[in-house]
Amino acid sequence: MDYKIVVASPALENAVKSHFSTSNPPRRFGRSSLRDVVVPAGGEEYTGYFKIIQTETGYAVVNGRNYNDQYCGTTDIPGNSNIPRTEFSSNFRGGIYLYAIYDNESETYTVTLGNLPSPSPLLYRQIGSISDSGITQTYTDGWSINFGREYFL
Repeated sequence: MDYKIVVASPALENAVKSHFSTSNPPRRFGRSSLRDVVVPAGGEEYTGYFKIIQTETGYAVVNGRNYNDQYCGTTDIPGNSNIPRTEFSSNFRGGIYLYAIYDNESETYTVTLGNLPSPSPLLYRQIGSISDSGITQTYTDGWSINFGREYFL
């Protein structure tokens, strides 16, 4: 696939063309870069932050590199950089989202893992879902969830 580059400076145009060649397509961020990975409950395919696993008592969102870690991942949301491991009951079904709700009075965010509330918060990212057929791990980037790529925090 060829890309048409339109920029003001010929020097900048050449630099951009050499970076975005047909062998080096532009990288996409945000929700469009997510892909679904269906894994059996407790599967080992994904080993990054925000991994959904089956536990003895239900399900949990954990750090896929260390299931015993007290944190399941990190974000760039001010005051909420370390997200604690979160447990769900064995009868939980539905999507699991990392979402942040801003409180105008305290001027802080509250970050939660769970079903998306209504109305939907501005900042959210689907981690995956749990159904009768197993776990679907949607978030597979492996690292911190950085909302600053898409939103002004």
